[in-house]
Amino acid sequence: MVTLVIGVSFYLISTWWLSDRKKFETTIRLINWSGLVFLLWAAVQAISWFVFHRYPDWVKVIHDLYSVGPLYRQRVSGFAFEPSWFAHQLNMLYLPLWLAFSFQKTSMHKFRFLKLTFENLLLAGGITGLFLSYSRVGLGAFLLMVGYVLIRINLKSHSTHPNRDIVCAF
Repeated sequence: MVTLVIGVSFYLISTWWLSDRKKFETTIRLINWSGLVFLLWAAVQAISWFVFHRYPDWVKVIHDLYSVGPLYRQRVSGFAFEPSWFAHQLNMLYLPLWLAFSFQKTSMHKFRFLKLTFENLLLAGGITGLFLSYSRVGLGAFLLMVGYVLIRINLKSHSTHPNRDIVCAF
């Protein structure tokens, strides 16, 4: 029951909060900044393990503040309990958002680096973090998401074609 109440509360607060454009933009910016923090901590874990082949004590101390689970060898878990949960967090919130902004070539931030938006950079970091989690289910879910986007792009390009009534077989 507690989980259901939390889910319904999250939905109601989200729909109330996103009632106008300014609040929507603020929310997207906050999600992006939280994603940056999320990815930076994952990068600390990755660098610790893949460069030094161990986790420094200060990484373990910080990890123990937010998780009762262990730090996994050779796998990034970010702020999640385990690497697959990290992959699920990326797949459920961050990657679809960053993928959508990247494909739409829009951004909620003025920041640009060599014509790349903040969301483009976050998407690249998120995909890297997803691969470093070594979560098979997470990678599979991401590939399904990318497949869906490619199908939508394909259908959209065929709908503008003069012979759009012809059914395209995949």
